[in-house]
Amino acid sequence: MAGKTQDNNQIHIRLICLAPPPAQHEGRATEFGLQDKAQALQYGIALPDGSLQFDCDVTVSKLQGATPRYGGPYAHGTPGDQFLYLGWRPRGAEKGAWHRRGKVSLHTITRQQIEQVASNAGWGLQGIVRGLDAARLKLLDDGWTVVQG
Repeated sequence: MAGKTQDNNQIHIRLICLAPPPAQHEGRATEFGLQDKAQALQYGIALPDGSLQFDCDVTVSKLQGATPRYGGPYAHGTPGDQFLYLGWRPRGAEKGAWHRRGKVSLHTITRQQIEQVASNAGWGLQGIVRGLDAARLKLLDDGWTVVQG
């Protein structure tokens, strides 16, 4: 859900992961998902093609003359280098016991995209990545795109 409150814009983000990691690794069950700041995972929705869809809302501030700042439970990093984390770990493992994590950069979201999404209820941004093949995951196609619904 999009919205604007004072100097902050709330935007909806949908991240689709094609070819997610396997449900087992070295004979042990695993879990994979969108990581929040407490290192809990949102598992996502399985799509018919085997990909996973993750949805979250982030707040965006400092749109006037400064690098946008992203906030909320799923926005990680420092100003100028903020991202979403996709994480894969053994099921039931201690925090920090990751097989692999991948960062999905938020810095390529444009001001125009933020303003378009924030001013249209039901609109959001969508990005698509393939698996966890690198520490910094590259968005496929045209990067972040504005979507309705």
